[in-house]
Amino acid sequence: RSLILEDHVLDRLPACVGQVLQHSGERELSIIGYCVGGLLSVLWAALSGSQQATLKNLVCMATPVNSDGLESLKAWMGDDFDEEALLAQHGNVPAEWVQNALRALRPFGKVSGALNLLNHADKEDVVRSNLRMGKWESDNIPFPGGVFRQMVNDFLRGNRLMRGTWKIGGQRVDLSAIKVPLLHLLAQDDHITPYASSRDLVQRVGSKDKQELILKGGHV
Repeated sequence: RSLILEDHVLDRLPACVGQVLQHSGERELSIIGYCVGGLLSVLWAALSGSQQATLKNLVCMATPVNSDGLESLKAWMGDDFDEEALLAQHGNVPAEWVQNALRALRPFGKVSGALNLLNHADKEDVVRSNLRMGKWESDNIPFPGGVFRQMVNDFLRGNRLMRGTWKIGGQRVDLSAIKVPLLHLLAQDDHITPYASSRDLVQRVGSKDKQELILKGGHV
């Protein structure tokens, strides 16, 4: 419950980068970040300073940067949402709470998926794929309480990344400080990370080599 963004962005992620480089014997590595993982990667890259020289490429997938585009989540976790009561009761945000919150963005998605599976029950490859995806979707872990508090207040409500006022460990996050080649992969029917929440990434980074690709499909 005590973990905050500073622990992940300024400590653990740089430590992981250092370990990968040490064990591989390489001077550079590429990072792929998905959804919130993409946001953490972006925050690290923007604040990494001289360590950015070890980053060869940054690939983000469905990465939200502009909370104004997360209309459903923003309406739900607005000023009337009491995150402190949730954290006081649980410490960390329970995994099932996170999963159900995302499912609530498309309430009939689970039913629709089950009906689609029933229509293809005679196709072994479809059944196997569905079972694997279902296992992955339910394989959540609790969300650190301190990080959740920052994400709700600084990112979701305050939209501080877009306003240029988000500080991590006293350092202001400036997306234009990212200079490495960047690829952002998006899905045209993504209901969790809508295009309005993700399109600003490529526009804001300082990379000369940057590209956005929109693919057919959803968040998963």
